[in-house]
Amino acid sequence: MRIEPGAEIDLSAKDSGKLIAQGIRGEVLVAEAHIRAAGTEGYGMIVGRDLTRAMAMAVVDAAASLGQTPEIRAFLHREAALQADA
Repeated sequence: MRIEPGAEIDLSAKDSGKLIAQGIRGEVLVAEAHIRAAGTEGYGMIVGRDLTRAMAMAVVDAAASLGQTPEIRAFLHREAALQADA
């Protein structure tokens, strides 16, 4: 597993579907995670410093590439219901 706490990203800006700016250079703090498991690789990147969320995204990405989408979908529905009740 490799986790990177920051990166630079090229941005584009759109307004109502029209491209208004392209190739904007800037910096945004992101957390990235690369996970290798069961012969596949997962990747997650989120804005901010939350490495746990980036790792969780990478795990879901790896599981999806292994064809675990029905289980992932069921899990996401259960979590959404729990958060709605909270």
